Amino acid sequence: MASKRRSKSTIVLPNEIWLEIFEKLDSASLLNLTLVCKHWNKLIFSHMADRFVLKFDMDQLKFPQAVSGMVPDRHYRHLCVRSFRLNSLNYLLDIVGQLAADLDSLKLCLQMLECQILDQLLPLCKRLKNLNIKFTYFEHGETIGSQKSVSSRINSLKLNVQNHASTYKPISLEKALWPYISKARQLDIVVHGPQDLDILRSMASELKVLKATVDYATVNMFFKLRLPALTSLDLSVNYQKYDSATYCETTEFQQFLGECKDLKSIFLEDCEFDQACLSMIYSSLPKVDTLQLCGYLSRESLSLNGIEKMKQLKTLGLPLDVQPEEFYPIVPLYTVEHVSCDDYVGQTLLLEILRRFPNLKSLTFPINVYEKGLLILILKHAPQLKSLCVFDMKRITQYFIEDVSQLVSLEALTIKAQFIGRDKFRSLWQTIILPALRTLKIKTTSDIPDSISGSVAAKNPLCKLILNKQLVKPVGRCRSSSNRKRPSTGAA
Repeated sequence: MASKRRSKSTIVLPNEIWLEIFEKLDSASLLNLTLVCKHWNKLIFSHMADRFVLKFDMDQLKFPQAVSGMVPDRHYRHLCVRSFRLNSLNYLLDIVGQLAADLDSLKLCLQMLECQILDQLLPLCKRLKNLNIKFTYFEHGETIGSQKSVSSRINSLKLNVQNHASTYKPISLEKALWPYISKARQLDIVVHGPQDLDILRSMASELKVLKATVDYATVNMFFKLRLPALTSLDLSVNYQKYDSATYCETTEFQQFLGECKDLKSIFLEDCEFDQACLSMIYSSLPKVDTLQLCGYLSRESLSLNGIEKMKQLKTLGLPLDVQPEEFYPIVPLYTVEHVSCDDYVGQTLLLEILRRFPNLKSLTFPINVYEKGLLILILKHAPQLKSLCVFDMKRITQYFIEDVSQLVSLEALTIKAQFIGRDKFRSLWQTIILPALRTLKIKTTSDIPDSISGSVAAKNPLCKLILNKQLVKPVGRCRSSSNRKRPSTGAA
């Protein structure tokens, strides 16, 4: 019989329909679709190039001076150039120059950059909005561009310069960048020393969003800055060496925060603050809706008394050593919906948290060894709880599975446990069948076979089971042994 060749079926749709479909995909899937056909390749890169970042690693690949691999019709919006062995910085200008006119963001990770090269590079990027520069060495020098009148267009700057080298006529990095960042309102900076504070000083009056990692030796100078327009602060202090003499002054810290009257979001990591500083935040920053305190260096225990003054607070992250209130009545704060704890909480402190924030919808806290009835206590005082995350568990016990199975209003559950026995994992079917549950995330070092995890996922197709960041596919039930055909035992 002659074999018939199957005709290829093609779907013909208008480009507008294809673009509507492509818009719903993530960037990784979209990149794979560019390999399907020339039509899709041209369509995606012509209309959706802003979804991709073009990366050049000049230490791994050798590009010709004219970068012949570039497709002329493509308009790249994001460029990342990396090199730690760059011999000629003019090569950098050749590469960036071919793409500069269309760039919205530029990231430079280099061993060294001279001030003159930076001054020649930035004027080429006419529509640049986001600039990310990371250098091991920055060579100061005379610059011509600083004398020109250029239009400021960059609104977000990320800066990390480890060392500053000086020449006979130095021009600071702040002066080289200022014509282009004068209207920037977002700054992400690593402060290695006092020389890095010049950028902050120049942007201080209009800066709105600041993420800063400050070296321990410079933190007191950092707190002398005044940022009156700041609305979001993400601050972490890098204590490379333990030295009490270099710890920040809590008085300076209070004055620094007290001047930021418009703050709405605060994230503090490894900052030294005491109860007086925390009380100042409660009473003096009424617009804050997010307060995250991650680690602190004071030996004094902290209290939540007075937090009811923050009438707009919605998200709260508690640091170590928060003690339950013993002397003052608990005043509830109904606006808080999300609470996370870094330290282990006993039933006394957990009960205070639940009483202070009766409208809690999301709770994250560590459990070393689960105490029977702890989740039932949560169910009693937080009936609106929709999301629960427990971490640092040594093992999942049957008591935990039985209690969590009673949280019928739960929509998302995350469990991080070192050890989960296979029999206990099978018992999680009692949890995954919760009527409102839509996401169950589990992270463990235990080896769970696909057959076991898949059988649990099959109990509730409406709930996603994610094991160690991998989506588990439901596995149908195996045929029972009673239905199998038994071998005949009769005589041959």
